[in-house]
Amino acid sequence: MALKIIGHRGNGRTTETPFLEGKAPQSSLESFRQAIEDNHADGVEFDVFVSADGVPIVIERDEIDGMKISDLSYENLLGYNLAPDGLHPSLDEALRFLHDLGIRLNRKLVINIELKGRSVTRPTLEAVERAAEEYGFDANQVHYSSFDRDKLASVRMRQPSAIIQPTIATTQLFAANDVTIPGYSVPLTAQYNKAALTDLSEFLTEFNCAAIDVPTCDIRPELIDFAARHDVGFCTHPSGPRLYENRGMLVESFRLLHEYAEEQDVIIKVDDIALTRALFRQYSEQKTYQVPASFDMEKIPPLCDDGFIHYQLKENDLTYEGKGQDEILERIMGTPFLR
Repeated sequence: MALKIIGHRGNGRTTETPFLEGKAPQSSLESFRQAIEDNHADGVEFDVFVSADGVPIVIERDEIDGMKISDLSYENLLGYNLAPDGLHPSLDEALRFLHDLGIRLNRKLVINIELKGRSVTRPTLEAVERAAEEYGFDANQVHYSSFDRDKLASVRMRQPSAIIQPTIATTQLFAANDVTIPGYSVPLTAQYNKAALTDLSEFLTEFNCAAIDVPTCDIRPELIDFAARHDVGFCTHPSGPRLYENRGMLVESFRLLHEYAEEQDVIIKVDDIALTRALFRQYSEQKTYQVPASFDMEKIPPLCDDGFIHYQLKENDLTYEGKGQDEILERIMGTPFLR
């Protein structure tokens, strides 16, 4: 099995984050190229909404310049920095771009599509099928995620071999009174919602799912055991912002995923690919690395003896400056901790 690191919205978000330097606009073709070619990501994640006339668009929300994408035709959307300008490509353009990039780099990429908005499933599947028929796109590269399980059920009915993974939110996994917002903080004493896990179990089994798409901080040993019993992996994003006092939970979740990747496929979608690669390389080199059960960050060993990560990406001889442990985690999440 394998651990794969993919870029969140391409090379990381460029809205609602201070970590913008050197990044192309999120969800753009150039952002995909930066993630995969420059930072050696195993693939990319992006959201898809559909225009009023049924064209799937790569964009993170159903809104641009105050207008709803689902209320505008594709022709109208071209006036809002969509293709051919490339800031928000159509799914057809994104698939062709990623196919050609994978061929040029001789790599099979992970393409995680989050199905969003109304009436998005059929046009998305048609775009993937069209790409496979017209130029040999490998549909098995696509991993479909969605909070809406009806969408994933429709994917399974139309494409029996498709890779699907239900997305489950913190507020579904835990009781509402256990979740502190903002920050989506959940105490260690909180138990998973049994009804939610029962529903998830039934869906995983009935629709032959490949993974669970869940926020990284919500992954605890009990959920690892649940996934193992169902023979599924994880597709996860360390979504922020998170409370500063919970940063040890994030470190522990990464450790659990690193271990679980020896049994099942684990995909982590992040906002700083290079730092995440270094972090997991650190785990591989320090097998005895442990996080105290108390998650007391002051007692956790630093990522390196001096508290910094130092490494070199041999593929392109790019040296990344050392970062403090807190900033490492913030850059991976794409947002600062809430203090």
